[in-house]
Amino acid sequence: MKTPKKPIRVVLPPDAIDASPGWGERGVLSMRVKLNVTLEVREGRLSDVYKDIVRVHEGFRQVGGKTLREGSVCRVRCNRKAKYLVVRGNRRSSDDAIWVDERTRRSLDITTGKRYEFTLHRAGLWGELCWAWGATDVAYRVIARMAVLSVLLGLIALGLGVCAVVKP
Repeated sequence: MKTPKKPIRVVLPPDAIDASPGWGERGVLSMRVKLNVTLEVREGRLSDVYKDIVRVHEGFRQVGGKTLREGSVCRVRCNRKAKYLVVRGNRRSSDDAIWVDERTRRSLDITTGKRYEFTLHRAGLWGELCWAWGATDVAYRVIARMAVLSVLLGLIALGLGVCAVVKP
């Protein structure tokens, strides 16, 4: 019988948390959270290459008693550079580390084995669209662009329909 793992508790200083009002999940107004944390950079998994994914253990994604959900799109800032990335967990290790692929390391100007201060800010709808629009994986990029094109064509059709009804 396996013994349950003891959860990791990370205590962050009060200045590591910045909550500002914004749109939360399901369109409900809530507090958007920004997390500042110092992590060691490690090489990402082979399956995460060209997927715009970073992995951070759940213990280091906790802010104010809430956990930044796995699969959340976040604006990750480091070295005065920022990039929208999907934040996932890492159950293989409970170290205070972030697992990043080479392309993302280059864009954030970070190297493996060194510690950096990262800011994770959960992205809203606009941030998710920006992530998908500029995603490294072409599948996400094409789908996002088709969705925007579809919305624009729908708005044009709506405008033409309104013009046809208003003008006799």
